[in-house]
Parts: sequence; structure tokens; C-alpha cells
Amino acid sequence: MTFCKAFPQEKGGALIVVLGWSSFLLPLVTWLYFQARSDQLVTQNLRKELDAFYTAEAGLNFALATIADCDSVACAMRGPDGVSGTADDGLVAPGSSDWMPYGDEGRRFRVYLTQVDDTTLRIRSIGSGWGAGTSEVEALVRWQPDGTQHVFWNQVLEP
Repeated sequence: MTFCKAFPQEKGGALIVVLGWSSFLLPLVTWLYFQARSDQLVTQNLRKELDAFYTAEAGLNFALATIADCDSVACAMRGPDGVSGTADDGLVAPGSSDWMPYGDEGRRFRVYLTQVDDTTLRIRSIGSGWGAGTSEVEALVRWQPDGTQHVFWNQVLEP
């Protein structure tokens, strides 16, 4: 008994064609899937890195704005209360030894001030952004005898 009375001589030819096309398309579709997944992972990683970098840069800019009115390293190291010898020396804001929130999505930064010598201050900012990515940026601030500041980014000037 034939399945299709209109074409009794056809016995599975279409099945062979469909299986042939499937065996050709399956590896192609699988390759496209893994390619798309790889692109997605690379994009997510890049987003994490950039988000953390810009968060760390925001922390650095925050520190630079905080010490903008200072005319010496000693002034910058006094901390938020402006008094030397207290617990907040070397901080840029009250309680800033902890992570400081920045924006949304769990972004935060931490800033460290370190005196290099009598005229130079190192600022190191660590940023944590979306997806728990982290990045770190540094700058050196050097005061001239007249009290003006010169900022050197990304360790261009080493002591």
C-alpha cells in the first residue's frame, strides 16, 4: 500500500532531500549560534571594562576637584576636615576609605592619596562598574613653588 496515491513511484525521495539539506544547514546554524554567543561575551566584557574604567576616572576627577583649592601636598593630605593629624588624613571625603557610590548599577570607586615627596602627590582610583568589572587609574599632582598644580596622568611621571 502506498502512502500517496497521486505519486505511487515516489518512496521517500523528499525525505532524502530534507535530510540532505538538514545535514548541510545544521553545522552552519551551529556555527552561527556560537559566533553570536562569542560576540555577545566579547561585548559584555568590553562593557564591563569600559564601565569600570570610566568609574575609576570619575573617582580620579572627584579627587582632583577636592584638592583643586590646595596650594601644597600638605594641604591636600589634611583630609576633609582640613586638620592635620586626624583620622581622615589622606582621604578625599568623609568615610571615603570605603567604596563611594557613583551613579547606578552598583558603580563605585575608592580613592587613595599618597604623598610622594614635598611637592608631589599620587592619586590612585579604583573603579568597580557594571558586572563587577574593575579598573584602576593613577595620576601625579605636582605643586610648583607658586602653588599651581600640574597633573600627570597614567604614570607619565615617575618619582
